[in-house]
Amino acid sequence: MSVRMRVAVGLVAVLLAACSEDNPAGPSSLFSGIWTGPIVDSAAGTGTARLVLNQSGAGVLGTFTMAFPNSALDRSGTVSGTATTTKASLFLTPSVPLSCGLTGTMGWTTTVSVGKLTGTYAVFGCEGPVTGTLDLTLE
Repeated sequence: MSVRMRVAVGLVAVLLAACSEDNPAGPSSLFSGIWTGPIVDSAAGTGTARLVLNQSGAGVLGTFTMAFPNSALDRSGTVSGTATTTKASLFLTPSVPLSCGLTGTMGWTTTVSVGKLTGTYAVFGCEGPVTGTLDLTLE
């Protein structure tokens, strides 16, 4: 095998290793981890959110909890979505329907940068549309 061919094969091997899902610094794990921080909700007020996310390729799965001063407004459930290198569209589905019987999923558009996950969301609540923001930090 020529020197040029060995260098090319070696370069391909390094690039494949850098892109593998086992590489925690790679783009496939950018959203993976435990994210916590404030949530500001137009209906529930200011609270605390915690997301446990696992990213595999472009897919993101996990769980969430949200706690507010009025504990009747607390929520928890599952997270699903898709991600690119810096943005994700996440969908939070509560495990228990709202007290008015309404079920639904909260759509959230996020941006990640150096341990920060920020974004806005919108959902239809018992009293109508609810919007908010999250500003989470990677633990």
